[in-house]
Amino acid sequence: MPGLRQALKVLKPVQLQWDSTAITETECELEGVSFESWWRELFSEDYRTFTSPQPSPSSRDWGGGTGTGGTGGFTGGLSFGGY
Repeated sequence: MPGLRQALKVLKPVQLQWDSTAITETECELEGVSFESWWRELFSEDYRTFTSPQPSPSSRDWGGGTGTGGTGGFTGGLSFGGY
């Protein structure tokens, strides 16, 4: 599949029409995984637009880190004392 993606990058198609029958057959081979989610997992982009989706607010990593300043600022990371 990386070869297909590379060819698409080189060709830079203005309009690309995916074969819906082939997508359905691919999804059968993927055993219940949608072509859309498979492509996104493999290439981190939408297969129709070749753009990377913005992360949803719920998928942000809120664990650990350091920071200061502003209201509600914090310092240091998370510490669980070995628990």
